[in-house]
Amino acid sequence: MGKYSFLYISTHTGPAGGGIYCARLDYTNGEVTAFKKVADLERAGIMTQYAPKGYLYSVGIEGAMAENQGCIAAYTVDTNTGMLKRLNRQQTGAGLPTFVAVSEDGCFVLQVSFSTAAASVLQIKADGSLMRSGKVHRFEGRGTNPIRQTKAHPHCISMQPIDHTVFVSDLGTDQITRFRLDEQQGEIVRDGHVQSSIHLGAGPRIMRFSNDGQYVYVVNELQNTISVYSYNKDRRILEPVQVLSTLPHGVDSSFERQMASEIRLHPNQKYVYVTNRSTGDGLVDGIAVFSRNIRSGELSLIQHCATGKHPRHFNIDPTGRWLFVSARDSDQIHRFHIDPDAGVLQEIGDPIDFPQPWDLQFYID
Repeated sequence: MGKYSFLYISTHTGPAGGGIYCARLDYTNGEVTAFKKVADLERAGIMTQYAPKGYLYSVGIEGAMAENQGCIAAYTVDTNTGMLKRLNRQQTGAGLPTFVAVSEDGCFVLQVSFSTAAASVLQIKADGSLMRSGKVHRFEGRGTNPIRQTKAHPHCISMQPIDHTVFVSDLGTDQITRFRLDEQQGEIVRDGHVQSSIHLGAGPRIMRFSNDGQYVYVVNELQNTISVYSYNKDRRILEPVQVLSTLPHGVDSSFERQMASEIRLHPNQKYVYVTNRSTGDGLVDGIAVFSRNIRSGELSLIQHCATGKHPRHFNIDPTGRWLFVSARDSDQIHRFHIDPDAGVLQEIGDPIDFPQPWDLQFYID
């Protein structure tokens, strides 16, 4: 890996309109060049990549906004300039996706749609473009929260990294549902097991497996907690280990004031980072840092760092040195240096001005 890489930002309303923007990142000091627009995409949101082939995928809307036809756009990366070459846009058969993931073998893109309670699979063709395959899976049900859980709202789809079992976390029903990927049909098939969240009303949002697949970390939006599960590889189920708050002690954790958002593990697997977003009269916008016991999977709080308002997403660069946060409602991107020996964060320089940043993706060459 060289000294430089690329940082991609998706936005609904960037300086030159919605789409994807790119800057060159210097790994040695965290400095970035001016952002330039590299792709037009209406309501560009969550992004992912398949590094071995240099493909980048982003969710968006195809056609009129009112029709809510979600799509995923496929791009190749110019490793010299960071420019994106669009391969195609493929409708998902549902609304705007809230999460997208690439299978380990680079053959499929999996997505879920919060608004239309659906999940589907797209096949990655030999040139990196996408093709619809299989059926769209629909979710039903409701939870205990009379405001936020009146219907199913699947928010994240995640693949266990060893045996490739697929799990979908549903914020609207407090359920984590197990699926298998049918590669012949190109679709996910329910695998007979529905597992409720640790606490009813938690609202499971995003889930991330540890690299070894032994543990999974779920951020719960409505109760502002992290649920830790161990993965029983024989039964292929998630077993509760721990629940802990993402907020500083004494802060009102009601969903009317706070909503936990994103969660990621550090590349060295020793630390876990979570974003807290204020709403209404809420007071906390920022990153919570936890140390991770690799043997037991348990977490311990070590730091809270403030950011601008509504830190929707963040990402950690491949070297594990830098954590960038999109503070959407403050129109800012924050840069933090990560201490590799302690996991703690230190903000570097002033926030970068950027209208309505959404997701962040580091390109790995």
